[in-house]
Amino acid sequence: MKRLLMSVLLSFGSISLSANVTANVGNGAFASVHKDKLYAVNGNTGKAQLIATVPATIGGVATNPSGGFNSLAINTTDGILYFVSNGTTSKAVFGYNMRTDTFLLIDADMIVNRGVTSLGRNLGSGGGFYANGRYFFGVENSGSGNSAVYSIATANNGTTFVGNAVLEVNSFAYQWGDFAIDGANGIMYTGSSGIGYQALDLGVMGTVGDETVINSNSSASFGQVGIDLGGQFYYVFGNTAGFATIDLVTGATGTGKSITVDGTNEPADGSYDAAGIVPFDSSIGDFVWNDLDGNGIQDAGEVGISGVTIELYDDINGDGNIDNGGSYNNTDTLLATDTTDASGNYKFDGLIPGSYIIKITDANGNLSLGSFSTAGGATQTALITQSQQFVDTVDFGYHVPKGSVSGTILDPSSNPIVGAQVKIVDTTTGATINDINGNPLLATVNPADGTYTFTDVPAGDYNIVEINPVGYGSVSDVDSSDDGDTIVNTDTNNDSIPVTVGDFEIDVDNNFIDTIVNNISGSVLIDTDNDNVGDTAPSAPVTVTLYEADGVTQATDAGGNLIPAVATNNATGAYSFTNVPAGNYIIKETNPVNHASLSDIEGINDDIIHVTSLGTVNSPVTGQNYVDAPISDISGTVLIDTNNDNTGDTAPSAPVSVTLYEADGTTLATDV
Repeated sequence: MKRLLMSVLLSFGSISLSANVTANVGNGAFASVHKDKLYAVNGNTGKAQLIATVPATIGGVATNPSGGFNSLAINTTDGILYFVSNGTTSKAVFGYNMRTDTFLLIDADMIVNRGVTSLGRNLGSGGGFYANGRYFFGVENSGSGNSAVYSIATANNGTTFVGNAVLEVNSFAYQWGDFAIDGANGIMYTGSSGIGYQALDLGVMGTVGDETVINSNSSASFGQVGIDLGGQFYYVFGNTAGFATIDLVTGATGTGKSITVDGTNEPADGSYDAAGIVPFDSSIGDFVWNDLDGNGIQDAGEVGISGVTIELYDDINGDGNIDNGGSYNNTDTLLATDTTDASGNYKFDGLIPGSYIIKITDANGNLSLGSFSTAGGATQTALITQSQQFVDTVDFGYHVPKGSVSGTILDPSSNPIVGAQVKIVDTTTGATINDINGNPLLATVNPADGTYTFTDVPAGDYNIVEINPVGYGSVSDVDSSDDGDTIVNTDTNNDSIPVTVGDFEIDVDNNFIDTIVNNISGSVLIDTDNDNVGDTAPSAPVTVTLYEADGVTQATDAGGNLIPAVATNNATGAYSFTNVPAGNYIIKETNPVNHASLSDIEGINDDIIHVTSLGTVNSPVTGQNYVDAPISDISGTVLIDTNNDNTGDTAPSAPVSVTLYEADGTTLATDV
């Protein structure tokens, strides 16, 4: 009769985890063998992750996979699963190294080599567990007599046995249903359909005959037993793929859960045996980087991106999607959140075998303007099947489509404008654009040849805006190459050139021409006390206009735009023309109502000032001042007294000349 037995690890060494984020794997996982397949069963979800399939031979010894395997035990410290073949001819102990993914022949014949007594059934039906550095295994009777438990020490990282097996228990006239041992306290828990459930104090370990029953329940029994990270035991059903919690004091079991390979389908066979805690010492990582060329491969010079948040989920059905089915076996749970370090690295530790989903969430907003260049976008998957396995290939490349923009800033004689700068602004908001590192995209002209260049410009529509040095004005701004820009440059004299930057595009010939400009300023004042000196500003603004040297054509700026007429300041009478190119000009004042020109900077009163704007930087022309005075009419008549009564009677028969003099006798005006 086949016995479905299992061992449980109750006492295990501590596992050193790295200083990275440790995933919350909850109850962890226990091992279960289903015929010839070794699984790690998640105690939270029931997900059975296939670890390995036992081959037909190991180390030259036949394993009989069709009959299944038994006496499963886990050496958590070294990551070794021990097991034996089912059947009465089974004498060998095999191992599977979960860290190297290799099968081991631990011992070919425990009867001959290690002094084990067969009891008629050899090793094929006993239970197994690992504690205190020893592999404990059961040997059952063939229907009568006692059944036994042996232990044997391990060495070489759990890959070999040392010395003979030690008989631990030989006092129970029944076949093992299963047993588990608390190695620290020397308590053995066992049960079968024949005797029910018992808890035994083993007395002195290595001594037979001193075992005592400390608890029993003839109505309770169990087949396979597992244990989770918190010390909770599980009863693993032998004939069906399921498990439930078990109270080792009473043997009572809780609500059952299914064991599935994908959240729905059970393994092909029920559990032949189960074991203790599967090592939770694997990891997933490791890199989020700036993929400059967008090829999905980390090339030289492509550095990591820090501060990116990443989430880790279990993937119960292995479909790569984060599912929420509402129950324990179809809801993918968030296990941990990490943030990339200064080098762009991340790592999730403390993982058990299973399928996982790694998702970039970027809660800190460190990724913008681009997209992921690696397969899967912001979500990737990883599979853990071993102990101390590091899946370090879950890398995320992030590519910001970008190009370069270049041009020149020169004067009309093709000389560089030293100190000129250009920036890139958003065509919609006018905000200055930053590069992928958060720094403003600002370029200064090369003083040797007047060139400027922007590199790593994110793809999009922009305006290249020149920041003129003090003393310079725009002559023209032209994109002289057809780069396929979305917006046409219709205004060629506004210090701005629209560009459309494509991925890897080199947008050239965005050229600015500037020239030296200066200000021309002065004032218009009113002489209120007749001393020929301006005293106060006019009561209303006075218009002053700048003309070319011909006195007819209104002056233009460096770009050919009219320099508008200006109005004097109400409070001070001041006026100013800005950004006037080098040249000769005439300033004309429009006199206030009822006022006339008294004098100007040239010493005459014709409302005209001749002025020259210099071709040197920071050479403003000032003091171009006018003085006006109020004017009024003086009138009267000249009549002839024809009747000698001292009263004028008629106009003279011919026009009479009348002259107005200053007080000092200087002639001012003559009328007729």
